[in-house]
Amino acid sequence: MGALGLASSLALLLAVQPQVAGAPTWQQMPFPYETVASVAFAPDDEQSVYATGSNPATGESGAFHSSDAGMTWRLLAPALPGDTASSIAVDPGDASRLYATTYRYEAGLPTTRIYTSPDAGISWWLTGEFADSCGGKFIAGPSSGGEIYLDTGCAGHFFVSADRGLTWDRRADAFEVTAGRNGVLYGVLDGIVRSSDGGRSWTPMGANPAACPFVAALAADPDVSERLYAGTGQVRMIFTVCGGLYRSDDAGGIWSGIPTEPVSSLAVDATDPSRVFAAFWFGSVALSRDSGLHWSMLPPLNGGAPSLTLSASGQILFGAPSGGLYRMTFRKPRALEPR
Repeated sequence: MGALGLASSLALLLAVQPQVAGAPTWQQMPFPYETVASVAFAPDDEQSVYATGSNPATGESGAFHSSDAGMTWRLLAPALPGDTASSIAVDPGDASRLYATTYRYEAGLPTTRIYTSPDAGISWWLTGEFADSCGGKFIAGPSSGGEIYLDTGCAGHFFVSADRGLTWDRRADAFEVTAGRNGVLYGVLDGIVRSSDGGRSWTPMGANPAACPFVAALAADPDVSERLYAGTGQVRMIFTVCGGLYRSDDAGGIWSGIPTEPVSSLAVDATDPSRVFAAFWFGSVALSRDSGLHWSMLPPLNGGAPSLTLSASGQILFGAPSGGLYRMTFRKPRALEPR
């Protein structure tokens, strides 16, 4: 199916559900650079936001902080010449402790550098450097345990720090790793896999959704054990794509869902896990209010393959497409607001 045909298919599948009533529109944020790689909220203050980005025209790249939910930004640290700032995260148990990665290519091979800041970005320590990896994303473990995980993405290399970013150890490889309940990790490796030992080993749980097997985004329900959401997407040839939104209630053994255009990102509301957000390669964004059973369209984003970042309260959603940074603010029912 061609890209235009698949986009029309998405519209038909989701148009049976109305656009979210009263949904706000996207507001473009004045981010200093054109490309935004990663966004992270402070755990105790959703007005405090961190992001990494780059200017493709100049090669400049760095990490930034906003104290007003993205309206203004200040540079925390520029990347070294030749490096591109990639992921950034805030320690869930210590809002002043940050983690960030950069990557660079040397002789055609990628290398990731991991940095840790103990003072909200004032100073940074180089705490790891790993070849054959390209930035990736951080995954927070249980805050009491102090473990931080890094899925380096392109090669599937998986690392863990048990001392809040001071040292890093490589564990068994997996892609698209996400944290579930009670410290359980889920990932993708020739099917859905699960780890109960911090990624030292992975147990196969089931096949990927068969209609479009490439899992581009994986998310776990924070309240329901073994409930997973998968967004698939794959370009088979130019203008030939497949994708789908799927849910599993047995950790990936059996999937149900609908075909869509390729999915680029998923986000689950921690305060109301029935709310699930999905973004698609061509800029569409959808919201489910019933744990992925039905989906409604939100206003689309300009630009392709947006990534989504949701605040801990579920009230602020950032979307980062191929160019720029956008914010959508929700007013949730009072009963769902954190107390």
